[in-house]
Amino acid sequence: MDCRALLPSQLPHTSKLFRDYTGYLSAVQPFFAHPPNLAAVSSYAKKLKFPLDRQRQVASILRDQNVRLGAAAETEKNLQLLESGAVAVVSGQQVGLFGGPAYSFYKALSAVELARQLTADGISTVPIFWMATEDHDVDEVRHTTWFNEGKLQRLELTKPSEDPIPVGSILLGNSVIELV
Repeated sequence: MDCRALLPSQLPHTSKLFRDYTGYLSAVQPFFAHPPNLAAVSSYAKKLKFPLDRQRQVASILRDQNVRLGAAAETEKNLQLLESGAVAVVSGQQVGLFGGPAYSFYKALSAVELARQLTADGISTVPIFWMATEDHDVDEVRHTTWFNEGKLQRLELTKPSEDPIPVGSILLGNSVIELV
């Protein structure tokens, strides 16, 4: 597979607004408080001051959730930093079959990398990635596309017959084994 970095302006099917924003062209600057670059993020992050009691409450909720999911020691370390006043880089994505679109992984890794860069810049920062499991649009998340023998192949689960429920609570059953 040919892997290479593309500029945002080179990505297919992007809107003019996205291309103008990532290039921070003068036509869109009045609509955005900050340019899309690390220097602007760092400058703004240095000024953030959230009440510690709120950060501790958020850390407590995240700790409860992550302990149930078997989180590693690094997660606890980050939660302790958050309780102590660290800035959070927050990103998330709707859930999808087999992890959903590749940009879900890109978004999670981008949050980790941005937190690393801000920490290196002297701003205590932790990454937070959430999964939108409360979405009810099963049709949107019950399929994905993967490369198979050099070709794209659509993998799709049968639509559940029950009333719309949050996709995060749907048990996939044996039908997912066939797709794996």
